[in-house]
This record gives sequence, C-alpha cells and structure tokens, in this order.
Amino acid sequence: MGATLEQVRYQRYQELIYEHGRILSASKLLQRAAEKFGSNKALIFKQSSISYQELYARACQFSRVVTASGVKPRDRVLLMADNSIEFYVAYFGIWQTGAVIAPLNIFLKDTELAHIVKDAEPALAVTTPGRVALFRVLGVQNIITTQTIDLSVPSDKKETDYPLVTLDPDEMVALLYTSGTTGFPKGVMLSSKNIMTNILQGGSRIPLDFGQRVFGVLPLFHSFAQFACVWASMLTGCTVILVPKIDRRAILEGLKHKPTVFLGVPALYGLLCLLKTAPLDSVAYFISGGDVLPDKIRMGFELIYRRKLCNGYGLTETAPVLSVDLDDELRPTSCVGKPLIGVSCSIRDEAGREISAGAIGILWVKGDNVMLGYYRAPEKTAEVLKDGWFNTGDFAKIDASGNII
Repeated sequence: MGATLEQVRYQRYQELIYEHGRILSASKLLQRAAEKFGSNKALIFKQSSISYQELYARACQFSRVVTASGVKPRDRVLLMADNSIEFYVAYFGIWQTGAVIAPLNIFLKDTELAHIVKDAEPALAVTTPGRVALFRVLGVQNIITTQTIDLSVPSDKKETDYPLVTLDPDEMVALLYTSGTTGFPKGVMLSSKNIMTNILQGGSRIPLDFGQRVFGVLPLFHSFAQFACVWASMLTGCTVILVPKIDRRAILEGLKHKPTVFLGVPALYGLLCLLKTAPLDSVAYFISGGDVLPDKIRMGFELIYRRKLCNGYGLTETAPVLSVDLDDELRPTSCVGKPLIGVSCSIRDEAGREISAGAIGILWVKGDNVMLGYYRAPEKTAEVLKDGWFNTGDFAKIDASGNII
C-alpha cells in the first residue's frame, strides 16, 4: 500500500524543518523564507503587499532597534498589536535577537495585562501608540511603538546582515498566555522544537503548500492564527491575506484577493452564514478551530455555501494543532479527525487510568509539540504533564476508525 498524501507531505516538510541535522531555530524561519521564496508575496494587507525579501529586510532593521534598546537573548518581549504588516516585522524582529516573543491578546482586561507584566517581567514592550500609557502605568518603561516601523525603506543588502541569534531547539522561544477563563492567564512555554514539530504535523494534514493563499482574519495573537499565518506559512512560502479585524467590510475586502485556505473560529462561520453571499468560490478548504463547532453553524454554512466545513482541534499547550477532519465523508459535528502524525492519544478516567477503546473519558496526548510547561508555575505544570503526557482536560472518545470525537 502506497504512502498517503499526508505521509508524503510529512517527509517533504521534515527536510524543511531541519538544518545540519538539528531542528531549525524559530529565529531563522523568516531568513529561510527570504532565501527560498525571495520576491514572492509574503503578505497582502488591504491594498499593500510585501515580499519575503522585503519582510526579512524590515525585520532585520527592527532587530537592530530591539538590540539597541538593551534586549538580550532569552529576555521576554511583549508584543501587543493589531493585525498588520508591522505585527510580522516586530514578531520576527524580536525573534531574531534571541529574545522570547510574548504576543498578547489585544482585548485583555487591565487586570489581566497587569498580571502578565508582573509574571513575564519583560525587558521590552512593542505596541501601538494608543497603548503606551497603559504599559507605563503598569511599570514597563522600555517601550517601542509599531508606528516607528518603516515599511517604505527600499531593500538593501546591508539591511539583511543582522547576526541572528539562535537558541537551542529545546529552549523557550515563545511565551503564549492563555485566555484566562479559569483565573489569570497562564504562560505557555513553547520551544523551537514544539513549534517546528507542529508545523510539520499540521502542515502535513492542512494544505499550506507553496502557492496557497491563506485568509488571515483571526487575531494574530491567537495560537491557531500564529500556527497557520505566522509559522507554517513562512516555512512553506504561502501568501497570507491579512485582514485587520473580524468585520463584515474588512472580510469582504480581503476576499477580493481570492484566498484558497480559510481559517476561522465557529463564530466567524456564523457571520458568513449571515452574509449569505460572501464570494468564497476560490477557497478549497474551510477549517474551523479555537472553539466547539455547533451543529447549527456547520449545517447552516454547508447548506448556504455547499461546502464542507472541516473541524479541527488543538490547544495552545500543544502548539496548537492536534487533529483536523479533512475527509470528504459525513461525520458527526463533534468529530475532529484522526490525530496528526506524531501525536499519541490516550483516553483516561479522572484518576488518570486508561479506559477501554470507544469509551468517553479525558483526552491525554503526547508528542514533541507538547509545551515545555507553564511559565513560573511548576505546580500547575505538574498537574497536567505526567511522563510526557498532557492532560487536555477535554472529554472525548476514539472511534473504531481512530477519529477523535
């Protein structure tokens, strides 16, 4: 029996995420993209676009600014900005210095942001001008605004000679704070190994190949959006159609650029149902994640647009994708497909004991995409990580075909 398309992609992506026999450092993702994809469009934003070469040049330029501000490798740097080209320049500009990127939810309450500032002890905050005063009140004095990022400077060889800092693949490079639905947000520590592994796993299932146009409407601070629009797209050379916010007019403007892969949360697909005539003909795959997909939304979308809405599942702690159902078959809405290659699953009772196949229990997962742990929270980490297995806290079962339901 021949290899599946997913297995073929997995083999091909493996070659991309390794360098000299080691996992590629996340700080080199954009540099690698600039070398491989050069003048191809990396981002389309409103009426503007920027190539991989240009994006890398701007990021190197910003890396110098970050270094000049006193940031050192392994320092935490907060990034709180809206969807924009500047977000990407800042994100990779920070990463390239060897600092740990901590992208923040732009809708955080002041108390939640205060907790994060205290927890992360950032060496720098990069944010929009309107948020500077808030950070100063919280005690952050070293601040750079996204307004200072110049996108108009012509590309020059000297701009790309910044000496990138690479950390060990097992070191933390990203600190993603969870939504804080049960108390204050927790900082999820992700390494280059976690991130690159999930690009390999998720990209093998989700068609994020060269030539695809990914619709980037989800907020970029979200782990699902970072996976598809910031990490995986850079590795494979996709073009991201960046939409500033989830807004009817902004979405319709973005759709004029004819995306081929559409990523959204269920509520976004509910909005498309209300629009009824959104121009979606160019899209080959619609993938839902980030929340439970209600029957009403899936059925409504498929009735209105006559297209399958593919259900996916993951958590920030798993960097983040665990499974996606892309098969063209009728399944329960709760089905999120088979686990990705390299993801092991175990269904257990509340005491942590494995239970029989087909029974409903708590889903535990294992793989190189599972987080290092929660930042400065060893007790909370120990509650959910045991012998490499992560307790998702979600109830599920594995059906006879191996699907997570």
